[in-house]
Amino acid sequence: IIFTKTDKLSATQRRKSVERYQATLAEQWEELPPMFCSSSERGTGREEILSGLVRYNKEKGATLIIISHSMEDMARYADDIVVLNEGTVFMKNKCSEIFKEAEKLTEVGLDIPQITRLFRRLREKGIDVDPNVFTVEHAKEEIARLMALKGRKKDC
Repeated sequence: IIFTKTDKLSATQRRKSVERYQATLAEQWEELPPMFCSSSERGTGREEILSGLVRYNKEKGATLIIISHSMEDMARYADDIVVLNEGTVFMKNKCSEIFKEAEKLTEVGLDIPQITRLFRRLREKGIDVDPNVFTVEHAKEEIARLMALKGRKKDC
């Protein structure tokens, strides 16, 4: 259960609202589903929700299904991706494999993450980078690798 725009409520109103939902659900459910509260003012609502879902996944070992057109989010949060096109499975694989198929994604109106587009462009310009970087964390590792290589070349 996701409560959005909770920053519009006082702490007391928020607590009472959550308690009401929990009491109602407890009558019908054996185990309460996870509850996430997000804000609207800070512009971090989506991040709060997705981070909360990932924490729940790690704690409970539950499978999560996220439906999104945001390949940035999928790169960051998904292990596996199923791309649907007109109601049928178009692609299905690990994130790293899906994002290698940029042309196929664009065929169905999706895009690759911006960081992937940047690293592919760098590769086209002759810089020896992995063109399949799809997260900022992977980009940091790749940049560190390049800097280490550059440092070794200076020492020669």
